[in-house]
Amino acid sequence: MNSFFLILILIMAGCVNHNSDEPDNPSSIEIRALGGMGFGADVYSCSKDCYNKLLSKKDTTFFINSIADYSKLIMKASCLEIQQWPDIDFTKNSLLAGITISSTSCASIVKESLVQDPSTLKYTLIITLQHGSSPAFSAIFYWVLTDKISASASVSFEVKYNSIQ
Repeated sequence: MNSFFLILILIMAGCVNHNSDEPDNPSSIEIRALGGMGFGADVYSCSKDCYNKLLSKKDTTFFINSIADYSKLIMKASCLEIQQWPDIDFTKNSLLAGITISSTSCASIVKESLVQDPSTLKYTLIITLQHGSSPAFSAIFYWVLTDKISASASVSFEVKYNSIQ
């Protein structure tokens, strides 16, 4: 009888979810390009040598819900020399953006997705890059437009690389 209860306890312990940080069923959220600028400036950033023009050479992310915050991104991306950034209606939209430093030259953006944990206000923007052709640092700028996300929501950013086949 004692062994029955021991087995039952062990079985029940194995059913507990020990990884509570990951959503059970993340749902995909629609994302849109930033006007005619697409989803980022990867190769274009490389051609402008943005890495060497950045004052702070570290990964930076932006959860943008206002013109003031949009201006900060535009200033940070000044090396791109973009003359006219698209207008955004921040009453209806949010912009998620970032700069990642790559250890390979001219890495390119191959996929972007936004997922939400349906039980919380936690969003994750996932950017997938393809390694560049040679070992040299470069800066990759990425951005996605989405329906308005509450300022009280938690937004995290994940940059990963395609595995080399």
